[in-house]
Amino acid sequence: MSEIVSKEIYKQIDEERIKMALEDGNFKEAFVLFKYSALTKEEFTKLHQSSNNYGII
Repeated sequence: MSEIVSKEIYKQIDEERIKMALEDGNFKEAFVLFKYSALTKEEFTKLHQSSNNYGII
C-alpha cells in the first residue's frame, strides 16, 4: 500500500474516532485524539461545529 493511501486511511480513522467522542459529549477525549491525529486545526474545528453537542463536557 502506498504511503499516501496509508495516510488517508489513518486520517479517516482519526476523524471517525473524534466524531464518536464529540457525539458522546466527550470534548476532552476528542481534543486528545485530535492532538495525536493527522487532522488539521481547521478540520477539527469543522468536526466540532458539526457535532450535536458543541463541546459539552
